Amino acid sequence: MSKHSYFLRYISLIKKLRSGAASFEEIEKHLQREEEIQDVPLTISKRTLQRDINEIRSLFNIDIQCNNRHEYFIDSGADDAFNERTLEAFDLFSSLNLAENISPFLHFDQRKARGTEHMYGLLHAIKKRSVVEIMHCKFWEAKPSLRVLEPYALKESQGRWYLIARDRKDHHVKTFGLDRIYEVHVLREKFIFPKGFDVHEKFKDCFGIIDLKSAATKKVILQFDAEQGEYILAQPLHSSQQTVERNKEFITIQIDVKATYDLIREILSHGDQVQVLSPESLRKEIRNMLKSTAQLYRK
Repeated sequence: MSKHSYFLRYISLIKKLRSGAASFEEIEKHLQREEEIQDVPLTISKRTLQRDINEIRSLFNIDIQCNNRHEYFIDSGADDAFNERTLEAFDLFSSLNLAENISPFLHFDQRKARGTEHMYGLLHAIKKRSVVEIMHCKFWEAKPSLRVLEPYALKESQGRWYLIARDRKDHHVKTFGLDRIYEVHVLREKFIFPKGFDVHEKFKDCFGIIDLKSAATKKVILQFDAEQGEYILAQPLHSSQQTVERNKEFITIQIDVKATYDLIREILSHGDQVQVLSPESLRKEIRNMLKSTAQLYRK
């Protein structure tokens, strides 16, 4: 059997189980139907199914379990968000790699995310608790500088990836955009991961990657027009988002976050489709920034 057939079978199995738990007999019938449609041998024995489950776990980090009713299901595990993103990535992977002649039908954003080539090395260092040396250049600096870091985690924000690490220079935990990293060297030296450090907890009340210790978490209430509000409901701004009011004219939400610059930038990006209702301090800051912007267009 070709590798193409194996991948088609993995995809068919995962798609079946994403819709709900299924017995071996139900999986077998599903694969038989797919086999007829795709004209590729897909039917398997129970022994082969177990081997496929192990391969799927190894290749895609998707864990398939069997319950006491002898039904197979995808185990979301402790981190539902990570599992959902894994399945999302799998959908993209399967579409791009197994479809033929699709280039005329796919149009990618011309803006290319930089720095993703460093992810494997950084993840290896994070897992092995290895110190890394990187060449990093801030946007406002002309030349990159050497940094010696203890890498803790990788974080995604607004379509960009960031390294969360302790800088050996001043011993502060900082964020480094992968698109500003030019070289990564994993050293043999090991470090001790700080007890109690939790990257999820650190950024729990942050909109993006700016974490000002001096800033307090506030209940931010935003009112969107009905059309834009639907987009916000479909793709929430923050994990704490709650719907306060919803009618034909407006959709009002609440998020519990620190009012940092990245939140302000997000609010401003929605133009006249959003209004800050509270807190008053954030409302005033947005108003002042809009006045400054208006000054640029007076002539």
